[in-house]
Amino acid sequence: MKAVVVACNTSTAHALDYLKERSTVPVVGVIEPGARAAVAATRTGTIGVIGTAGTIASGAYERAINALRADARVHSQPCRSSCRSSRRDVRASRRDLIARSTSSR
Repeated sequence: MKAVVVACNTSTAHALDYLKERSTVPVVGVIEPGARAAVAATRTGTIGVIGTAGTIASGAYERAINALRADARVHSQPCRSSCRSSRRDVRASRRDLIARSTSSR
């Protein structure tokens, strides 16, 4: 094995540093690339994040986004489980994020 990709936001948020410290091969997660993509895509500096309660509670996306763009306004919303969330849950979270980001302008 030449590298490990931790392809889960919750695992990345809670275990990436631990895994990097103990691995003999490079270990990469998914939060940093997601944060870079969000910062590149926003026109207003307002970014919405949905994820599992564990990912949102970790603050990993807020830290990663704010490290790239200090003036970003990050609105996070946990879903019951983004791995198993229904379309209805995602739509409801998206509506909540849009409402919150619109009211903060």
